[in-house]
Amino acid sequence: LLPFTVDRLAEEIGLAVLERADLTNAHVQDIAHETQRLHDALQTMDGVEVVPTAANFMLFKTHLAADDMVRQLAAKGVLVRNVSGYADLAGYVRVSAGTADENTHFLRALETVLGN
Repeated sequence: LLPFTVDRLAEEIGLAVLERADLTNAHVQDIAHETQRLHDALQTMDGVEVVPTAANFMLFKTHLAADDMVRQLAAKGVLVRNVSGYADLAGYVRVSAGTADENTHFLRALETVLGN
């Protein structure tokens, strides 16, 4: 038995997706664009330190403690992950790129939390 098996339905969906490479490519381009948009926006915010990324997520920190930021953003309907538990990432939070609307909501919530 393989460690990561998929059921028949998931296999069929995967095969159907592979037949529509145009949709997959468009989605990948959207995510890449939104990731860059998030990175650029975070870089322009006062007091935000963002780590360069080649993934669909990024790490950043602010003057707020990571736990406080996570809690305040959650109260505004935004879920981010505190990654302070990892070596050398004290104070950092991880945010994943989403849709344009989701990312806009995140950026507005973060500006509010930071008092910008």
